[in-house]
Amino acid sequence: MYLTKKIAFSLGLIVLTISGLFLWKANAASGLTNRDDFNLQVLHSLVELNLPKSNDQTVIDAAPDNLSNYINYRSGISLSKANKEALRLAEQKSWDQAKRIGQPQLAQILTDVAFEKLGSLSDTDINNMAETLCGFNDQALPENFKRGKRMVKLRANGEGWLDPKDFISQLSSARDAQFAFNQLGSGSSMPFLLRVERSAVYNRMVNEISNRVKYLTLADPGFLGGSESDGLTPSKALLVTYSIVSDDLLAGNATELQQKMLEKQEVITRYSKGRYPGPQSHHAYGVNGYIYSSPLNYLLDDASTARIFGSHQ
Repeated sequence: MYLTKKIAFSLGLIVLTISGLFLWKANAASGLTNRDDFNLQVLHSLVELNLPKSNDQTVIDAAPDNLSNYINYRSGISLSKANKEALRLAEQKSWDQAKRIGQPQLAQILTDVAFEKLGSLSDTDINNMAETLCGFNDQALPENFKRGKRMVKLRANGEGWLDPKDFISQLSSARDAQFAFNQLGSGSSMPFLLRVERSAVYNRMVNEISNRVKYLTLADPGFLGGSESDGLTPSKALLVTYSIVSDDLLAGNATELQQKMLEKQEVITRYSKGRYPGPQSHHAYGVNGYIYSSPLNYLLDDASTARIFGSHQ
């Protein structure tokens, strides 16, 4: 009925990505082996994004479009018009009232959304997730890379491989258990193993949010905007959520990210038995991402995004 240890570790990735990896492993996954280089590229990315660091009306008003455009060129996901307006209002309120979204609060929101989504997945959804997590696909892929797409890749750095049939079977069993509990109603007692799984996902989510905030602040000491706490404004909570669910470490601005994809094509072509397709018309992350492919369309939809803003109203 319940998840095996391997897939439980990656449940947050599947339905709202989490990771228990150390930051240095994360740096290596980005293609950068020098911590200073990594910090510099993260800084370039944040400067390009230009999220508010003070109660500056002009910057706050521009933040939703900036964030939507940023996420879109990296992953193909955009904020809806309604969510951009909700984000603008929530961001302004956050600065006016000096209120932030605490990291444990954000972790709880994402955990709740994860398990709600888990219980509503269809068989088609699960099959599509498996296909997406098998990696970048293109008709021009060399044959040896087509063969490599036979395994689900649970993390961008290559850790956590799983046979697609096992992935589908285990996620389907977890879905059925969560769906059955949902049908019992809010007054019912949650099965013990389901409570354990939720607790594990929450704890890993707390760690992952903390890691993201630490290295973003290390790259840009003003990232939190002079807040006395380590809480996040709504725009930064969404940025951290996007980073987690896409496994995009936010290293590199648009120019640097495009260069990374071209370098990937060059290196793979040099050592493969055929020319690797180029990144043109492809996004780096998200569904069929050139660097890492993840089911971001399921994980960062309008409703999930609105939950982050709604938590701050």
